Amino acid sequence: MRIALLLLLAILVAGCAQAPVRDGKAIFAIQKDRLAGLENWSINGRFAIRYQDEGGSGLIRWVRTGDDYDLRLYDAIGRMQLRLWRESGVVRMQSRENGTQTSESAEQLMQAQIGWSLPVTALDRWARGLEAPNMSVDEYVVDGLYVRRLVQGAWQIDYSRHELVDKLWVPGLIHIQGDDISLKVIVETWKLS
Repeated sequence: MRIALLLLLAILVAGCAQAPVRDGKAIFAIQKDRLAGLENWSINGRFAIRYQDEGGSGLIRWVRTGDDYDLRLYDAIGRMQLRLWRESGVVRMQSRENGTQTSESAEQLMQAQIGWSLPVTALDRWARGLEAPNMSVDEYVVDGLYVRRLVQGAWQIDYSRHELVDKLWVPGLIHIQGDDISLKVIVETWKLS
């Protein structure tokens, strides 16, 4: 009888034991390190941009390979409107209106060619839900395994949807708001390598 009671008590105590809970901050830190270490990735999706009183929308294809990138914006029927790419340290921009131009800075090239600019270097990090290292962080809101909001300088980045790709949570809907610029990117496919 005594052995049966001890066995029953052991079963009850074992049933009440909880599995160890992982620290959400520690898991996010691991994920953040893995996202920061990604050198090769691509996204396909849709975008909408508004600068002052003008706006447009279309398709986006962004490929990053090491330090190089190739960002292409297409209109709704698939005609390329703008291509911005960096190869071997040289930035080029090709548009339907201005042909191909070259510079050392994507931001300067955009400003000179289209009259406004986005922080392209920061976009590379923001697309992955990471803060840009060359700007101060005013707000960084994490919800579990992913970022919900990031504020750096004059830019507010909101993330309202995430997807699990290759065991990493990556942004699926990104809204970037600056003084006169609003950019929304809906990522339809992520490719990580």
